[in-house]
Amino acid sequence: DVRWAGDLPVGQSFQYRYPDSPLQDVRVRRALNQAIDRDLINESLFRGKGEIMVRNNYHPTRPAWDPSWEQRFPEAYGYDPQKARELLAEAGYNQNNPLETNMMMVNRPEFGGSEDVQEAIVGFWSDVGVKVNMLSWDKAKQSAKSRAWELDNHFQIAATSSHLGLGI
Repeated sequence: DVRWAGDLPVGQSFQYRYPDSPLQDVRVRRALNQAIDRDLINESLFRGKGEIMVRNNYHPTRPAWDPSWEQRFPEAYGYDPQKARELLAEAGYNQNNPLETNMMMVNRPEFGGSEDVQEAIVGFWSDVGVKVNMLSWDKAKQSAKSRAWELDNHFQIAATSSHLGLGI
């Protein structure tokens, strides 16, 4: 969930920074996940050498890994474009009122295929009726908007070294 408490005094409850963001709705987040064919991206862009991260930034080699995460992943987040459309409809989005979001196109130096993956995700989201604005901002503009808390419905690709042997 998109929450921020960094500017709240100790003892106050968390407040949602962007309460009106469509990303606050779990159905929207699930739909966006289920619209992505990770296996096709893996085969097409990584020759099958990629690994599905069923728990973001957390690898099965880390302590406290829960194997049930892998068992629950396909139903909750696996590729199912029909389910993605249904979830979006339940959340109030359809052809007449499409979900609109933003993909900040970022070329990650440690991940040469980052823009290709982002474009693939945009394509999958578009296929289920999401209107995606592809934004190509320089780092200064992106940082300024982030500091001003203006990124309420935006995505960008990130890289992680989630394997124990690769860094902590």
